[in-house]
Amino acid sequence: MNFAKKIFVPIGPIVGSLLVLHLIGSESWAAEGQGGWRSSYDLIMMWVNFAILAFVLIKFGKNPIKAFFRDQKENIVRTIENIEAEKQANEAQLKQTQKLLQESSVRFEAIKAKIIAEGELRKQAIIDDARRESKMLIEHANFWIERQILHAKQRLRSELIDEAIDETLKRLPPALTPEDNQNLINLYLAEIDTLKK
Repeated sequence: MNFAKKIFVPIGPIVGSLLVLHLIGSESWAAEGQGGWRSSYDLIMMWVNFAILAFVLIKFGKNPIKAFFRDQKENIVRTIENIEAEKQANEAQLKQTQKLLQESSVRFEAIKAKIIAEGELRKQAIIDDARRESKMLIEHANFWIERQILHAKQRLRSELIDEAIDETLKRLPPALTPEDNQNLINLYLAEIDTLKK
């Protein structure tokens, strides 16, 4: 079967082409000899040759030609089935890719929302830390200012007391008793104690 297919399949188109050339050319060859019976004989022989050639082709070429077309049909069917299988595999892969892409988009949105939420929390924490720090700085500055004011008041009182004592000593008569001096010293010390408190 394979041997016949290898021989008759390529020979079939060649024989068909020769037959067509024979039929076309035979009338022109027959027309050369203008004789009466010769043209009829040539025509009859042409048809006899055609019938023999057709019989030989049908007898020996029918099965190989059928097998050739059957094999071609099977090859085409297999090719179409392979293409369909590839198409279905590609469609499945495309659906899988689209699904993964959609899941990636959803995951990206979730990550984005999480990052934004964490950023907002971090921003709020930074703001709270800055407020606490500024509050502490203000309290520290207020404490330092109050301390400076207190020191300034104490210095002012000391200076005022010293000036008052100096002024008093200038105005008092020069004859002060030691008891008066002691009372003034005690008064001065009492004033200093009240300033320290």
